Amino acid sequence: MKKLFGILTTALLLILFPCTLTKAGELKEVFIEGVEDMSVEEASEYIGNYIGIEPFNLDELTGISSIAYNSKEFSVIITTKCNLGFAEEVGVKEVYIQHRKEGSNTFGSIMVWEACYTHNTNDLSHSVGYEVKDPVIGKYYRGKQKHYIIYDGVEYSYYTYTAEIHFTGE
Repeated sequence: MKKLFGILTTALLLILFPCTLTKAGELKEVFIEGVEDMSVEEASEYIGNYIGIEPFNLDELTGISSIAYNSKEFSVIITTKCNLGFAEEVGVKEVYIQHRKEGSNTFGSIMVWEACYTHNTNDLSHSVGYEVKDPVIGKYYRGKQKHYIIYDGVEYSYYTYTAEIHFTGE
């Protein structure tokens, strides 16, 4: 059963966190053998592992970030969820694209938004995404972001990273 890479990412995020996502564009088509024989839970976990979704949980909040690409661009989708109930603020800040050259272990960082944060108020979750047009062929990329909530006047936060991709332009 063939699925579009972006549809899998979006569907999984919508199952886990029903909220608004930005358009990821046309993404690489892949075949995931055996998924049609799995339960929904097994398929969600398998697809999440296959496409590089990196969830992280604290008692107070859950953060999830994913990266998908095609031959011209890549997209990052970020979701933060408050596990305590409605948060005064729930969002993401300090959003970076990190890149490195082949053979290097050191990532350089580029800030994505000048405002440095995006959030919802009096809500359970917040999702946001961005696209990188014309990345450099041959470089490795990943997203870095800080998930946060403010609940009863206390801020809880942590960083997550997407899986790393090697952009080949194919």
